[in-house]
Amino acid sequence: MTARRGPYGTALGLAALTVGLSVLARLSARDPGGGPALRVVFTGETDGFLEPCGCNEGQLGGLARRDSWVWRLRREGRPLLLVDNGDLAGDPVREGGRLSELKRATTMRAMALMGYDVVNLGERDLELGPEALDPARPAGAPVLVACNLRREDGTTVGDAVRLQVRLAGREVEVAIVGLLGADFDLVARGVGLVLEPPGETLARLAPGLEGASAAVLLYHGEAAEAERLAAAHPWLDLVVAGHGREQALVRPALAVPPVKGRYLGVADLPLGGPGAARVRFDPLDAFVDDSPRILRLLEDHQRRLLAEGVLDTSPRVEVVGGGHYLGSEACRGCHGAAHEAWGRSRHRDALEDLRRYRGGRHGDPGCVRCHVTGFGTLTGYRDEAITGHLSGVGCESCHGVGSRHAAEPLRRGYGRTAGEALCRGCHDPENDPLFDHDAAWRRIAHGL
Repeated sequence: MTARRGPYGTALGLAALTVGLSVLARLSARDPGGGPALRVVFTGETDGFLEPCGCNEGQLGGLARRDSWVWRLRREGRPLLLVDNGDLAGDPVREGGRLSELKRATTMRAMALMGYDVVNLGERDLELGPEALDPARPAGAPVLVACNLRREDGTTVGDAVRLQVRLAGREVEVAIVGLLGADFDLVARGVGLVLEPPGETLARLAPGLEGASAAVLLYHGEAAEAERLAAAHPWLDLVVAGHGREQALVRPALAVPPVKGRYLGVADLPLGGPGAARVRFDPLDAFVDDSPRILRLLEDHQRRLLAEGVLDTSPRVEVVGGGHYLGSEACRGCHGAAHEAWGRSRHRDALEDLRRYRGGRHGDPGCVRCHVTGFGTLTGYRDEAITGHLSGVGCESCHGVGSRHAAEPLRRGYGRTAGEALCRGCHDPENDPLFDHDAAWRRIAHGL
């Protein structure tokens, strides 16, 4: 293992594994002088995933790791362009609009610190409304390149850019275009924007971009449509696309990163003649140290969540089947042995784990939902002051709302769980990729 130093003197561990590895791409012959490869580092569909939750091993991604890995790539001495394909925010319907807004703002601040050059828009960004698209942008924020979105006055939300990069002692020009897929027309109309068909936009922009040394398209949409666009516009050297893909995809002239920023895409594009463009995906795993400056930014984000009481703005629904939560203490009288077993488990202190993690994550709805009882329902956990009896993963998290059982304790049917499927609602591949259900059950097994 070769040790590498992070941006603040900390060691980066194992060399990056490559998932996509090598792919042939169409290459421009517009630069007869030849020259070294142009490096494009790309991300997309962060979806509000700011950091791994830290509850378990094996998790990938996070802005703090991303910053450290970008720094390492810059340390190689090769100029690079840093681009993002949109969907910085999570789903505002599922999360609540204010949480999505704050996540997008924090991600944009992190991207400014990392030195991103451009960013496209995705449908999650649009769903926050036009006022959230360009708030008070932080200094150094990336340029918006959503070229096929128009306002009512006819102006575009973003524009294609031509960036000058000094490569091997000479200036090369790189054109970058951002487009949103035609499938998101209704989303655009819902926030008062007009979505021009992507093919028409590319045809309109082509005359002003074909003379660049290299051209990159950021296409927020399905990979199949991106391939059709690449085939119709051979002047494009690389298309970064994707919408909702869990696995990376690499094809000629096309690269699709997985969701949630778990990997950092790296594309090396030779200029000036035939050759192979290499595309790889570097995993942001535990061998990549966290960047302290991004950790400070994330702590600011958490303090703001607490200050604004964002927990209380989370969407809440009626309990399925009715009834209300009682808390685990209500179970002790009749189920003493089971209650004692629960009291010895990590489930009991799950919320306390959040309080201790990196200065506290107990105000973050995305974390709290799996560390308390009934979060997201009208009678479930809200905060410590109002519903402290529901802190921790209590009996009702697995066995269901207890009020009806308490009223009719002899009525059959209560208490049966959905087994492993229920556990994997929180112990999912994203938050607990190494989860072993049988081993976990042995640690908490109990009777009535």
